[in-house]
Amino acid sequence: MVSKRKSPKGRVAQLRTSREVYDRLRWDPAFDLSPFIVGYEERFSGMREAPLAKFAGEGEIPWHRVWYIRVGDLQVWDRKARVDLLFGSGSTQTTQHEDIQRAIAGQTAPPLSTKPKKPVSKRSKGQLPRGAQASYHYDQTRDEWLISAAIGQSAPPKDSLTLVTYNLLFDLYEPEKLATEVRVPALIALLVEADADLVALVEVTPSLLTTLLEHPWIRNHYFVSERPDGPSIAPYGQVLLARAPMHIHFYQLAGHKRIVAGFVTLAGIELCCLAIHLTSNRAEGARQIRADEFAQLRTWVDSLDPVDATIVLGDFNVYQNELDGAIADAGFVDLWPAVYPDEPGYTFHPQHNALAAFSSRTQTPRRLDRCLIRARENLLTPVDVALLGTAPLPQTVDGAITPLFASDHYGLWCLLQVQQAPEGTEIDLATLEPTHHCAVVLLPHRDLWPAIEAVRQEHDRHHDRWMPHITLLYPFVPHQHLPAAVARLDQVAATVEPFALAFDDVGHFTHGRSRTGFLAPTSTPTSALIALQQALVAAFPRCHPTPDGGQFVPHLTLGQLSRGDDFRRQLNDWRDRACSGAAHNVGEIVVIGRDADSPFRLLKRIALGSRPQVLDRGQLLADLEAICTDIILGGIRPDHVRLVHPIGSERLGVSTPDSDLDAVVIGPAWQTPEQLFAHLPTALAQHGYKVLLAHQPGRESMRLQLNDQAGATLDLDLQYVRWPSGVPLCPPANLTQAQRSTLNKAEVLSLTAILDADTIISRAANHISPAVFLATLRWLRVFARARGIYGNARTYPGGISWALLLLSTIPQGDELDATESVEACLARCLQTLHAGKLAAVGEPGPGPSPAKLHVWTPTKPAVNSTRNSTASTASRLREELARGAKLAKDRSDHWLQDLCVATDLRTVYPQLLAVQLREQDARGTLDQRFVGLVLELEASLGTTIAIDSQPHKNSRGDLIWVIGLPALNREQLAAVHTAAQAWSDGCGTAIEVVGPAPPQVFSELSRVTICLP
Repeated sequence: MVSKRKSPKGRVAQLRTSREVYDRLRWDPAFDLSPFIVGYEERFSGMREAPLAKFAGEGEIPWHRVWYIRVGDLQVWDRKARVDLLFGSGSTQTTQHEDIQRAIAGQTAPPLSTKPKKPVSKRSKGQLPRGAQASYHYDQTRDEWLISAAIGQSAPPKDSLTLVTYNLLFDLYEPEKLATEVRVPALIALLVEADADLVALVEVTPSLLTTLLEHPWIRNHYFVSERPDGPSIAPYGQVLLARAPMHIHFYQLAGHKRIVAGFVTLAGIELCCLAIHLTSNRAEGARQIRADEFAQLRTWVDSLDPVDATIVLGDFNVYQNELDGAIADAGFVDLWPAVYPDEPGYTFHPQHNALAAFSSRTQTPRRLDRCLIRARENLLTPVDVALLGTAPLPQTVDGAITPLFASDHYGLWCLLQVQQAPEGTEIDLATLEPTHHCAVVLLPHRDLWPAIEAVRQEHDRHHDRWMPHITLLYPFVPHQHLPAAVARLDQVAATVEPFALAFDDVGHFTHGRSRTGFLAPTSTPTSALIALQQALVAAFPRCHPTPDGGQFVPHLTLGQLSRGDDFRRQLNDWRDRACSGAAHNVGEIVVIGRDADSPFRLLKRIALGSRPQVLDRGQLLADLEAICTDIILGGIRPDHVRLVHPIGSERLGVSTPDSDLDAVVIGPAWQTPEQLFAHLPTALAQHGYKVLLAHQPGRESMRLQLNDQAGATLDLDLQYVRWPSGVPLCPPANLTQAQRSTLNKAEVLSLTAILDADTIISRAANHISPAVFLATLRWLRVFARARGIYGNARTYPGGISWALLLLSTIPQGDELDATESVEACLARCLQTLHAGKLAAVGEPGPGPSPAKLHVWTPTKPAVNSTRNSTASTASRLREELARGAKLAKDRSDHWLQDLCVATDLRTVYPQLLAVQLREQDARGTLDQRFVGLVLELEASLGTTIAIDSQPHKNSRGDLIWVIGLPALNREQLAAVHTAAQAWSDGCGTAIEVVGPAPPQVFSELSRVTICLP
């Protein structure tokens, strides 16, 4: 008697329908529908079987007559026995996808022979080819290796590809002499250091694979061809690791030998990689056997549908050049002789490796391990090859062979150059095959999430994968083409103005006997949401959210409804719980994506509406030069001497369209700043600029907000320096230190800002490509701004400080690779800064510096560019650098985007203090006094706090700075209130301090947009 699984309330657990099973098998890319058989009842003939694809396609038999669905001998779904291995419903406790995949492979995987029955098809539709199984990936949330459903996903394109093959030496015989427990950590360390895109391991035993797959580096970076208890490595075998999902085929050769083949997209190209272990010389007639094995391999490779490249990695067990003719005849390039034709490249060397001497009968060095490639013309160019594990291990083990090596073989590391698309080649986004791992959506306002999620968590089986959303495009463009797709989305979004959206009703879809309930949005204007979706589909016609391109019905899914007559009552209940009726402004669309079976995450926000134009900075600087020459010198300027000098990000060359423009104006000693600043607004207006705001926070400084005739805006900060008396006007670098010492403190700092930037650029150019340095600095600044740790006025390092920190991490002399990428440079910077625990940078200047961070400027006399830092600054900065260093070490496909995800203290700290800027002209007051507030709070609490240097905005457009506070008792809250109120009173009425209060008080705040380079 079949036992029936009970639900928590004692009812019999419901069995999913045969139609639901069919839909899942049809649309889930992890499964190939063709091997499945359906058992159904025919009215007059009784039970019959048919291929499931044909049965569903003809549609003559109703679904209620289906009794079972099987693949081979495995019953995947059985109505009578209440078995459901696909969804885990009915009497089945859990899903059993791995058993299904093995059954599929058992039905369809042809053995390798000299005459293959059928070529293996490419992954043209993101589905597994016949005879393949999916690779495995590690699921952090479930703490297990799962079959990856991310078929068709690929690693992002890049200009190189690294490969590793390594025979790890099984310990099935005389294990006490091999000290595997010492060798395996050394092998893993070598693999981690190699950091390859594709790895083929040979002689992998189940216990060794279990140890490998427990390592965080492999779990975080790779898809693998076999799980820890997999059958393909008993007693030992080959394993493939790749940085993207693979289709895996296993092919039996003569005897116990087999090939592991993986189809994967890496570096933007489709690869077929074969991990092999040919017969050794211990077998009689080994040379002929190897020749036959390679002939079989070649025949199968020749039968494939075209791929970009085929790679063969592994232990060939060959004597010298015995297969060279066959390899060349098959069109393969053997990488070692291609790169080093005059070097033997022995991977098995008994004279140097004691383990090789122990296992060798002839004591002859040989090049057993090889890497072969066959690619379309010029796609992959061999650049370098190297041996791994050539040094003995420092450890010794009693009874083990001494000296001990990681293996009796040396590993082989290969670097290939990937041909780049010709300059100017454009991707045709309209024709790209979309992926179910990316989508374009609208997200509801954050205030609505709690009510919506309360319903979804109870009733939506996809709750853990999707955030609440309205789908606009799905599936969408693959990850590697997202930069081009985002640029196109930005063009479309600029043509659609923001609109209001409200959820005041519900609706449902009917799928056979099942139903899905949703919130029905209403836009104002009425057609705004439909028009937005139509504009997006016009740009991406293959990404329509309905499979047949039918009518778009805007909806936010709440869950799956019961099938009984009470579904309307349930739907009405959802309306009462989730509909707010309140209209919220929609100002952006969002690109989301996921990896393998992980939940979707936000990748990019794209604003709706016309973009503000950017004022021409170069033209403004030229106009300022002419204006200052007229006002200060009467229109007569010495040759080759500039009066206006940009500083900050503009001088460093890393400014962005939304950056302020900071500049220093130099004038003779008899001229006063007031004379220039009094005439400057009028003179700018005469040059076509509209002065929206003019503010003098100090005698030598002026702040202006400008518009040009096209409506573009820019904030301009000017600092005035009176030239030393008796010294002719000259470039600032020509002034002696004694001449600079006659200036006041503000003037010295202004001149120093010019000289510091020039010195940084000059010193960096001695050791690194200027383009790489500036691009890395842009990423570093974006990271710091997004994480709220940028800005000297708010106690964090400013632009010059970050440039000096980056400069301090660049190796001197010839240590640096001239071809180093921006990504590698940024990763090294973050890891070095974290490892150095933010040690002092530069040579200190005179006098004490009470700041907690010390980044000294290069111009004498040096000053601490992080002089406003506090204990809270140092603590928060170390936390963020530790996070950045970990991301840089792991180097996932999306680590740069993850690095620059905007932080939100509201989600971390139980108490918040908000400083609200109510008037634009009070910003200078805030800058000057913010450090005082931080110091007062630190003193009153006796602990560090979290200062968010980047502002939020509320619905009125006010700028708000948030400070995160730890959980406080009543006395501490009173101390915070007293300190904050005293500081606020000293600032005047322009600044208001709100809080401390729970995070929900600030729920309407939105982060100011951070743009990636």
